[in-house]
Amino acid sequence: MLSVQTIHDHIGKFVSLPDSWRSKNHTFEVVAAINEVVADEIFTEFSASLFHTLIVDESTDIAVHKVLVLYLKYRSPNSLVYKTVFGGIIQLTACHAQALEQAIKEFYNEHEIDLNRLVILTSDGPSVMLGRWNGLAALLKRTVHNLSEQHCVAHREDLALTASWKDNNLFINLEVPLRTVYT
Repeated sequence: MLSVQTIHDHIGKFVSLPDSWRSKNHTFEVVAAINEVVADEIFTEFSASLFHTLIVDESTDIAVHKVLVLYLKYRSPNSLVYKTVFGGIIQLTACHAQALEQAIKEFYNEHEIDLNRLVILTSDGPSVMLGRWNGLAALLKRTVHNLSEQHCVAHREDLALTASWKDNNLFINLEVPLRTVYT
C-alpha cells in the first residue's frame, strides 16, 4: 500500500492526479487489481501441488474488522523448492472456530483447491485455532483426516522470549533504554 502511494506521489510530480487517487480506497483498488493478476499465477501453480500447508492468523485491520490472513506453503510438482506465498485476507463475520472453518472451506471452493491436499495447519496457537476438541484444526480434521496441526515456530519463539525477559533482571533493566532508543 505504501508503494502504491509512493508511485502516486512520484507520478503526481509530472502529471496532475485527481485527489481521489491519493485516497486509501483508491490505493486498495490498485492493490486489488495487481493482486488479481498475481493471484491467478500463484493459484494455478498452487493447484498443481500434491500437498500443502496452510498458515493462518487472525487479525484486526485499522477499521476494527476481524480478518483471517492466509499463507500457503507448497512445492510445485517439478520442483524441489518449497514456496510460501500470501494466499489472501478473508473478512470474518465471527471469530469462533466454526466461522473460521467455514471461511477456509469457502476460500478453497472459490479457488477450486482440493481441501484434502492440506496436510498441515499452522497458527499462532490459541484454543480457537488449535483447541483439542473444538478448535479450527480439530474441526478441519473431521473433513481432512490426515491433517496435522502445528504451533507456529515464530510465535512460539516470541512467547519464549517474552517469558525469559520476565525472569531476567538484566533484560528488565535493558528494556526501557532499548524502547527509548527505538522510539
